[in-house]
Amino acid sequence: MKTITNKDLMRRANSKLVLQEIFNNDYITRAEISRHLGLNKSTVSSIYDELKEEQLVEEVGEGAASHVGGRKPTNIRIYASYGFTINFDISYHNLHFMANYLDGSVIAQAETTIHQKNIHEILAIIEHQIDQYV
Repeated sequence: MKTITNKDLMRRANSKLVLQEIFNNDYITRAEISRHLGLNKSTVSSIYDELKEEQLVEEVGEGAASHVGGRKPTNIRIYASYGFTINFDISYHNLHFMANYLDGSVIAQAETTIHQKNIHEILAIIEHQIDQYV
């Protein structure tokens, strides 16, 4: 059994922060992530390499070089097609449904009346919606 150390916990926390920073921007560079989060560039690059290997992020071209020259940075973003989320909102009369790619773009959305339906009928509707996408 592997012992979890403070180093492991810090790495997980940093990975979540990096992924969140990428998610919250259309595209961003590793240097920008480093500046925004106050993390070492090598830490961000290492985390980025892991995320890229897992196909959670993708490269989307080069950014502009700095005013002092140097190599152009690589823009990165969330790889939207990696997966999706399914969301439900149950109100008194209606069940609202939405499926989204990981970048937040909408795959589908729908609404159905659930007025006077019992919980088992509502759950059957939810299961049917999930089955359509899984």
